[in-house]
Amino acid sequence: ALPAKVIEMKDGLILAEKTELLSLNGKFEKKEKLLDNPFGLAPKKGEFLSVHWNSAIEQVSVYEAQVLEKKVAQTLC
Repeated sequence: ALPAKVIEMKDGLILAEKTELLSLNGKFEKKEKLLDNPFGLAPKKGEFLSVHWNSAIEQVSVYEAQVLEKKVAQTLC
């Protein structure tokens, strides 16, 4: 799961700046994405979420978001 930063709620979905892995060299890119919200989360603008297959899974702290990104890069590179 990679983190995403909430921009706004939009018709039950979550518009967020999502971290995406560009390649297996550990480079990431941030893109705006509409995320599915299967667990009915109600995050506020600026909060972080863990995301799996374009679905918001749970709210995470800034620290947890940084660790998620770092661990995914270490695991895949």
